[in-house]
Formats: sequence, structure tokens, C-alpha cells
Amino acid sequence: MKNILILTDFSENAAGAATFGAYLGSKLHANIVIFNSYLKFSEALSYAGGSWVADDVLRWREESKLHVNQLAESLEQLVALHAAATEKPMIHCHSAEGNLGDNLVDIIKEKNIDLIVMGARTGTAIEHVFWGSDTATVIQHSTRPVLVVPAKTDIQNITKVVFATDFEDADKKALQYLEGLGEIFHFKLEIIHITPPGDDNKDEKKSTFTHWLSQLEYPYITYKEISGTDVVEKLNSLCTTTNSELLAMVHHQHSFFVRLLHESTTKRALLNQKIPIMVFPSSLE
Repeated sequence: MKNILILTDFSENAAGAATFGAYLGSKLHANIVIFNSYLKFSEALSYAGGSWVADDVLRWREESKLHVNQLAESLEQLVALHAAATEKPMIHCHSAEGNLGDNLVDIIKEKNIDLIVMGARTGTAIEHVFWGSDTATVIQHSTRPVLVVPAKTDIQNITKVVFATDFEDADKKALQYLEGLGEIFHFKLEIIHITPPGDDNKDEKKSTFTHWLSQLEYPYITYKEISGTDVVEKLNSLCTTTNSELLAMVHHQHSFFVRLLHESTTKRALLNQKIPIMVFPSSLE
């Protein structure tokens, strides 16, 4: 079976993301791993200016285990509602002290994780893709897709997914992953490239990419180009008007998505994004 990693800090937003992760687990017949990472004793001392004592850290450790187990119990009920009895996912609980990034690398390998689900503490999902410290850490260290779920997400089904492409090779791996999900959810997959007027510098990359795209056998896939100078505003508008439940993209350190952040109008548009975002690392395995 596949394995979904649900990261939690026990906040309300994290609980909402965990609920969505449990729904995905039941649909994908994937086992669920709930994980919480908390500070090491030495780190706690440095953050607290030396005022922490060992008993405090031990209590923190026990509370982490307790809350992870409580979350697992609540998700068990949700999984039972959606999954067939013969394919009911197993839920495993883990907590560990230390740096979230380092712990993430270890648990991905140890548990053979296929997908990571996490909530945005505040604001929107796309805000945290670029500015949230925990989310940035996860994306930086992950070799698996990361699903960032904003607060108050209530999705009963996935019927439409928008994937933003810049014709990079890494986009192909991401689309193959989405194609696999589509075979289960049967969603419409719309691939979008937004380009400034008169920008024809990527004709060769575009031709190679669209030829590869035409070879895919997924029946519900479409490709569209949209001309515009405010890329993210166009993308957000498209997701809203088409009632898309999920936005997906590949995160490159020097991608056009990152370069867009230098524009204040783009930043405002990003903050308006309200749907979950699946971020694929360029090093997707």
C-alpha cells in the first residue's frame, strides 16, 4: 500500500489538513503516518534562555505522543466512513524530537512515504508555500509531493485540478503523478501556461513539452495558454471560475513562481488563493 504522511502541530488548521489527509488515504487505499516534531532539549534551552528543565521537555514529549494518538483515534472514525472494510488503511503514530527537516528526511525513507499533507498555520496555502517557515522547511527537504491545506478546507471530492507549467522536465514527473491520482478520482486535469504578450522565447521547450503531453493516455486532460502580465492573478481567477479544488505546481528554487514574488501585485494575488496546493519538488522521486 501507499503511505501518506500527515504532519501536525496540533493546531486547528493542522487538524483540518489531517481530516483531508485521512479522506485521501481512504480513497487511495494508503496507510497513514501521523507525525509531530518537537524541539530537542538543547534547542529548548536556547529558545527559553536557559529556563527550561529536563522535566519540562519530558512532559512535552509525553504530550506530543498523547496528542498524536488522540488525532489517530479521530481519524480512525473518518477512515471507516470512506474506506471498504477489506481496504481500510492502517494509521501509525510517530513523534520525535529534533529539527523538522532532518526528521522529515528520515521518516520519508523509513516509512516509504508517497505524499505529505500539512496545514497552513494562518493565511492561505500558497502564502505558506513561499513564506511559512515550517512549510518552506518541508518543501526544501522533501522528495515527495507536499499538499498544503488552508484553514476551513471542506472538499468532499476532487473534480478539477489546475497544473501550472513552465515547460520544465520536472513538470512531466509531476503530471505523471497527477495522472495516477486522476485514475482514482477521475478529475479533469487542466494544464495552464501563462505567458506575457510577445514572449516567444520558449517555443522549442513548449513544442517538446506539448508533444510529450499528447502522448499521455489520460482522457480528461486539457492544455491551455493564457496571455497576461499578472501571471498569478490569472491563475487565481482561473481556479475560481472553473471551481477547481486543487492547484498544483513544481517548486524550483529559481522558477518563475519564485521570481514573481518580487512584484507586490503578485504577492497580493497569492494571498487570495483559497484552495489546497500540491507542490512537487524538482527532485521528485
